[in-house]
Amino acid sequence: MIVSIQYLRVVAASMILFFHAMSTAGAHATMPNMLSASAAGVDIFFVISGFIMWQSTARSDPSPVEFLRRRLARIAPFYWFMTLLMCATPLISGTLSRGLVPNVEHTFASLAFIPWHSQRDDAGIFFPAYTPGWTLNFEMSFYLMFAACLWIADRRRRFLASIAALGAIVLIGLAAPEKSAAAWAMSPILLEFAGGICIGVWAGTQGKLSAPLAAIMMIAALVAMASTPEAGFVGADRLIHWGIPACFIVLGAVELERHQLVPRWPALLLAGDASYALYLTHLFVIGACAIAWHALHLWTTTVGVLAFFVVTFAAGQFIAILAHRHIELPLNESARRLLTPGNAATVAPVQP
Repeated sequence: MIVSIQYLRVVAASMILFFHAMSTAGAHATMPNMLSASAAGVDIFFVISGFIMWQSTARSDPSPVEFLRRRLARIAPFYWFMTLLMCATPLISGTLSRGLVPNVEHTFASLAFIPWHSQRDDAGIFFPAYTPGWTLNFEMSFYLMFAACLWIADRRRRFLASIAALGAIVLIGLAAPEKSAAAWAMSPILLEFAGGICIGVWAGTQGKLSAPLAAIMMIAALVAMASTPEAGFVGADRLIHWGIPACFIVLGAVELERHQLVPRWPALLLAGDASYALYLTHLFVIGACAIAWHALHLWTTTVGVLAFFVVTFAAGQFIAILAHRHIELPLNESARRLLTPGNAATVAPVQP
């Protein structure tokens, strides 16, 4: 386990929770514009994913099929559970999806991680039935590409092939019709995974940045993120203003750990394990808290608005840990057993 990456998972998921809580509270109070950059937690997650995929496969050299089995067992079950829960809860789903009511085709496409036509397609935004899944569609696309590169035994060539493949996919996307599914699915945000791969390769070398430089790099990257509160969904602007700083944040965290400057805090490690659950459950928590705030008329004061952030953060972490332990992990274990018959006990889970 790389402790600094676990902590960054907590930070990234909490940033996304904060962004959506702020979007809800923004209807009742004026929010500082720079805080919108908390949406960049997604970009940190993408860089982390590229880093972890390279690191984990460099150690174990799984076959492409085994790699995809592990990733599907890790990512899909809880996402499918949350998607079906959302579809089965019309009152909440109508609020959380901002009026988007999925049909059967849209729902099945979402479960298959396929961008699909929806009520928001006119803006070139292809959300699945449960909106947080838009990032998982990109994750799955990356996994498919990376799995293909695992056929290459030589790691140097595998690295070059991975970067070249991501670059080629993005170039195809740039040539696709504007606002099309291809332009969305092959957008420049995919290069954030390439950044993570590069960091993974660097971390496997003897090279090392100084600890002060790593710390300064992380601070500068955070400032750069905050200076661009609106960077779009998946285009080049987002890659430049949030994706590149996310790479420096992850690199800085990894370097600080290589200098043995990252302490182990069990509570944060647990929160890191539950970060995926936090990402997928936080909209329900925010929705429930918003209903309570309306019913209790707590939006009318500054204290009430601030309390909303505190409660949603605490409740979000608590619910995420419960969901991780009692829903996500059992579902993952069942999926591993189904996907690796007769060998489930020996399959080590790979964290995202």
